[in-house]
Amino acid sequence: MIQKQKTKLKELYPKFIKAKNFFIKMDVKIYQLIIPIILAFIASALDGLSISLLVPLIKGVIDRDFSFLEDVPILNNLLDLFPSIFSSPDFSSFIFILSLIFSATLLKQVILYINTLIIGYRTRKITHNVRKIIFNRYMNFGKKFFDKNNTGYLQMVLMGHTQIISDLVNSITDLINWFTQITIYFILMMIISIKMTLVLLIFFPVYKYSLEWIIKKIKKTSKFAIEAGKNLNKKVFNVLSCIPLIKIYNNEEKEKEKFSQMSQETIKWDFSMQKKMALIGPIRNTISLITISILVLIMTYLALKTGSGGLSFFIVYFYLFKKINDMMGGFSNFKSRFAQQSATLEELKKMLDNKDKFLISSGSKEFKGLKNKIEFKNLNFFYDKEVPVLKNINFTVEKGKITAIVGHTGSGKTTIVNLLLGLYEVNPKSIFIDGIDIKEFDIKSLRKHMSVVTQEIFLFNDTVRKNIIYGSKRKVEDKEIIKVLKEARLDDFVKRLPEGINTFIGDRGVKLSGGEKQRISIARALLKGSEIIILDEATSSLDSTTEKLIQDAINSAIKERTGIVIAHRLSTIKNADKIIVLENGKVIEQGKLKDLIAKKRKFYEYWKEQKFD
Repeated sequence: MIQKQKTKLKELYPKFIKAKNFFIKMDVKIYQLIIPIILAFIASALDGLSISLLVPLIKGVIDRDFSFLEDVPILNNLLDLFPSIFSSPDFSSFIFILSLIFSATLLKQVILYINTLIIGYRTRKITHNVRKIIFNRYMNFGKKFFDKNNTGYLQMVLMGHTQIISDLVNSITDLINWFTQITIYFILMMIISIKMTLVLLIFFPVYKYSLEWIIKKIKKTSKFAIEAGKNLNKKVFNVLSCIPLIKIYNNEEKEKEKFSQMSQETIKWDFSMQKKMALIGPIRNTISLITISILVLIMTYLALKTGSGGLSFFIVYFYLFKKINDMMGGFSNFKSRFAQQSATLEELKKMLDNKDKFLISSGSKEFKGLKNKIEFKNLNFFYDKEVPVLKNINFTVEKGKITAIVGHTGSGKTTIVNLLLGLYEVNPKSIFIDGIDIKEFDIKSLRKHMSVVTQEIFLFNDTVRKNIIYGSKRKVEDKEIIKVLKEARLDDFVKRLPEGINTFIGDRGVKLSGGEKQRISIARALLKGSEIIILDEATSSLDSTTEKLIQDAINSAIKERTGIVIAHRLSTIKNADKIIVLENGKVIEQGKLKDLIAKKRKFYEYWKEQKFD
């Protein structure tokens, strides 16, 4: 038996270390709980005092005689200080003990109130800290992580799962409070009757093992419940993000059916978990009923044997047992809640490790600007190990010149740009800037010198102004914004808006047309004024008339800068100094426009397809 207990303690130690490390990572400091623990101990001591005073109070009431108090240490001294304001000494003694019980109970409630405020503030602080840690982790993860994880799920972890930590800390403080109270109650019970208390301890293993059995079931079910909830959350996010598509294809009924099935699945697992949790109460109450029945039999026997003198002790003893039994219910509820939340905690733990987070390494060398050229040397890249995206890419981007990259969708054009921006981890000695491996540079200093206009436009649900100045580290005057709006051919449009540049554009710029969104993105890049400008299908969302206006602005912006242009419309790269032609992740041609047309190879085919003169 002793060996078995030692084995269990050995098994608990690594779990304790894991829990400790988890709380450390979550910035939950144990010392912050010291004051609540001390206050909980004082409140428990006061509770124990008020309960212990019930014995002389009940004894005096039953016997109608409080003279025995003169033989009780401490109480007799305090009683001498208490004025006899009543003619009856027994009634004065009764009021005296009642006053002590009332004072101890009142002070206990004041302490518990203060403790509740301290714990409430601390748990909210913990929630803030945990959310901040998870959000900061998100900001450090590589783009590949977000490619693989649904936004709805990540939001659920950030806003929903983080609350679990503060709930857990709150429950731990409750546990400490219960533990101190149970310890004091147990000591009082041992003082009243060691034999009865030892008899009650026989039922503890029965209670413990029956509870462990149901807890294991709850933990197992919680994993399925979390997975079902995760899938439902993903579904809701996807549906709400694609409402126009669903309506255009008349798929409302099908989506309703799918949602109903997935919602039903979450209900099934939630109810399964509730059924198991609901068993804890009946199991606990059944064991308690058996224990109470035996306790009453023992008390009855002893009361008959000792007479009324021991009745006050038995009444208080029964009261103490009832209090402990209720608190054991609190322990049971904690264990069941912890089991229910175990899968959620696992999801949080996953966000704290670096596995499959695709973190981007950053060098220490500060990038102070392009001096000569950017070189791609034997660049290879895989999104998944089995599927190569870029194969042995070799070309040079010279300072102050425009380099265009063309090719069919999926040929790897955008991937090259993403690697240059450090959105994905690049292999060493694959990209060089002025002869220095890009991995040696601090990634933030690199991005500081680059502006990007992408085909997929990223806009916040904010004003035109806020979207244009986003990322600027300096104070931006309105005259600067007006200047870039003119260059992006947006000034006339903004003048027509109800609040000008302070007009809100809606979620993802829903109040704007595709061309207007694209031009805001261009204005943002122009305002940044970086020496390297990357245009990824920057005119793909524009009609032919707007394209001509924007092309002039782009040409003007790139004129004295280094430009990398990914183009689908070949008309936008007529002025490029060099054109790189990609196919299936390989460079198949490169050169000037006239030379590539003259060769009459792949680029010439693209050129003919778009019928340019």
